Amino acid sequence: MTPPVDLAWESLPWLDVALLAIASLPIWLGMLLLVSGGILLTLIGSLFVGAAQEPIVDVLGTIEANFLSGAKFGFLGEVFAALLAFVLVDGGIRYTTARQQVQVEASAIRLFDAVVADLSDPAVTDLRHQLRTYASAVVESEFITMQVGRESLAAREGFERMLGSYLRLENHSEQDRFLRLQADQFLTKVLDSRQHRLQAARPGLRTLIWTILLGNALIAVMFSWFFRARSLAAHTAMAVVMTAALMVVVHLAILLYHPFSGELAVSSTPYLTLPRL
Repeated sequence: MTPPVDLAWESLPWLDVALLAIASLPIWLGMLLLVSGGILLTLIGSLFVGAAQEPIVDVLGTIEANFLSGAKFGFLGEVFAALLAFVLVDGGIRYTTARQQVQVEASAIRLFDAVVADLSDPAVTDLRHQLRTYASAVVESEFITMQVGRESLAAREGFERMLGSYLRLENHSEQDRFLRLQADQFLTKVLDSRQHRLQAARPGLRTLIWTILLGNALIAVMFSWFFRARSLAAHTAMAVVMTAALMVVVHLAILLYHPFSGELAVSSTPYLTLPRL
């Protein structure tokens, strides 16, 4: 049985914990929280700044204020758009890599099992048992620890025991030697795919990237406070729509950066297709 999984939440930066919590929620709920939070911030700021303005806003003053604010906001928008595009592309690559490597590793495990089953060494039975133990540890333990960017100790030890069992096998015929060459290729593929899968789950520069991205998103929302309009209601409505669109894209980026969490999490089902011994 796989031992209990310790995620060690206390060692994670608070921002990573918050992002993981959002990614783990149902999609509609996570989006609702982000959008409603951004809209609330927009409303509070717009009403506060609007109340601080003179009761009567002259037309020329409004045009001048919006012209200057718009020029500065245009520069901020270009910078933020470039940063958001980078995050979406990087997150998409991370998610796609994780999903592909799970499929590749699971397929290599099945092929490796099929090849070694024909070896004549009696120890093959133990090897195949170790292989299934490793696959179970990946599903029951590592798909949980990968949510916080870590490999599972149970899965790593299971792989090492399986590898040790394989290396202790002896070739008793020419057919065994031929099968071992094939098995070597599939086992190498399992190892490579495992490393790529874990790499897709590791944080890397994620905390720094998200600190910058969320900081810029906050600035973009706050910047809308300082545009002026003769109708406060019209200005507030436009600011709310902009904020809602921005938060939806940020939520998508959060989901892509957490390929093993939430409703869009990569499935562990491919590891469960090994035949019973």
